[in-house]
Amino acid sequence: NLDSTRTYTGTSTTLAVFGQITWNISDTARLTLGGRYTSEDKDANKFVDIFNRETGEFDIGQAIFASCGFDVDYDSLGRLSAVLPLPGCDGVPAVGAYNTHNATGDRSEDKFTPSLVAEFDIGDASMLYAGVSTGFKAGGFDARAGRESNLEYEDENVIGYEMGLKSRFAGGRAETNFALFRSEYDDLQVSSFDGTAGFVVGNAAEFLAQGVEMEGRFRATDALTLSGSFAWTDTEWLDYKNATCNSMYRILTGESLCDRTGLSASNTPEWSGNLIADFYVPIGSNLYFRATGDVIYSDEYDTNNTKEVGTRQDAYTKLNLRLALEGEHWTFAILGKNLTDEDVIE
Repeated sequence: NLDSTRTYTGTSTTLAVFGQITWNISDTARLTLGGRYTSEDKDANKFVDIFNRETGEFDIGQAIFASCGFDVDYDSLGRLSAVLPLPGCDGVPAVGAYNTHNATGDRSEDKFTPSLVAEFDIGDASMLYAGVSTGFKAGGFDARAGRESNLEYEDENVIGYEMGLKSRFAGGRAETNFALFRSEYDDLQVSSFDGTAGFVVGNAAEFLAQGVEMEGRFRATDALTLSGSFAWTDTEWLDYKNATCNSMYRILTGESLCDRTGLSASNTPEWSGNLIADFYVPIGSNLYFRATGDVIYSDEYDTNNTKEVGTRQDAYTKLNLRLALEGEHWTFAILGKNLTDEDVIE
């Protein structure tokens, strides 16, 4: 008979000025300098309460159970705890053990994020480039967090390095793109399941993502086009000592935060790729047959930062196929998705 209400209101105002300038050093070399200035203001108010739906009144037993079992602060319990000693979740009586959950916050942020890219033409069909750029994601407020102390999270900053080669050959029938990248994050915004009531948004102090990406297209015949891509991605939490722990971990260890330093990120397979074949041929006046098949591969990965049992996705290969008749103003298609019947954690 527990019922909970959650009311959240917030406003956000963003102003930005951005631009770039390119200097043609020579006929084959260019240097591009860019920048963006961003100003963002946010405010928020969140109210959470609990009551017994049969009586319509506050129920201290339910509130204590919900707070200890589901890690949620409730406003009614906060008001009552100001005048009565209430048992804490560890069984020790405490006054004001549960904070009043009527939280407000406001924040203002200003950030300048520059970028620099150099490009070099190699012959008539290739271009080598290298660049460094900075990025910024404003902090904010978590409308779903159960604890009042988790209302606010900080801004995220990144500096990224990339170099690569773009080429065309075979008379323009083939194209390849190759890139190396490295992104260094400070205070990466992370949403992780707390194992009880929901997801909590917080910041990981340092995070690294680096890897290799390659993609290409080849017009094998007038009717057949082949394309594909692959990526190798290496991720690591360089400093993440304030990660959310689930309730069972807190009960067993007495620790409220987990250290995930040295672990890899969630939802990021080390290897991934796809191959696509597109066959397109006329079969009559203004009538065409098209067959498109693609194979998608993903290496294994964790679907949650807590890396709990049952949240790891095994490697999989998906096969999709589309067969179509196309007229001048219509298309009739039969689609088959995931024909290998792979189970993937969403």
